[in-house]
Amino acid sequence: MMNMDERMAMRDLLAEGTPEQKERAKAAFRADMDEQRKRQEEAQQHWVDNYVPETEEEKITHARVKRTGVHPANASVPRGWNTRVDKLVDTIYNVDETATFSQFKSKFGGLRVYGTFNKAATEAVRQAELDCEFLCWWCGALATTKWNYEPACVDHSSQSGFRPKW
Repeated sequence: MMNMDERMAMRDLLAEGTPEQKERAKAAFRADMDEQRKRQEEAQQHWVDNYVPETEEEKITHARVKRTGVHPANASVPRGWNTRVDKLVDTIYNVDETATFSQFKSKFGGLRVYGTFNKAATEAVRQAELDCEFLCWWCGALATTKWNYEPACVDHSSQSGFRPKW
C-alpha cells in the first residue's frame, strides 16, 4: 500500500507529468485500490470465519453477514426488525438469485436496504421498508408512536417510562 508521500507524488504526476507518467500513476493508483479492496475482503472473511457471537443479537447479525456478504458494520438493524429483515432476505433470494446486498440500516425510524436487485426484489424491499415504519424498534410489535424517530409500541413508548439502554 502507498503511504501519504507516495500518494502525493502520484497526484503531482497526474497533474503535471508527461502522458507516460500519468498512465503509470493511474496504474499505481488502481493497483493500490485493488490491494486495499483485497485486504478489506480478507479481513471481512476472517471475521465471518472466526467470530464467535456471544449475544442473541450478535448471532442474528453474524448469520445475516454470512448469508448476504454484507460487511458486519453494515448488517445490524434494530432488534425488533430482525425477523422482518430475515424474511425479506429469504424473499429476495427466492425472486432474485443474483441479488447483492451492500447495507442494512435504520434511518429516520425506517429500514433502509441497499444493494442490487431486480424489480420483484425491489418491490419486496420497499414493502419491508414500509412495514418496519410500523414495527416497534425494540420488540417488533405494532408501533403506536414514534419516539426520537424510532417507532415504539405501547410498552416501549416514552409514556410508559421506557428508557432504552444504549
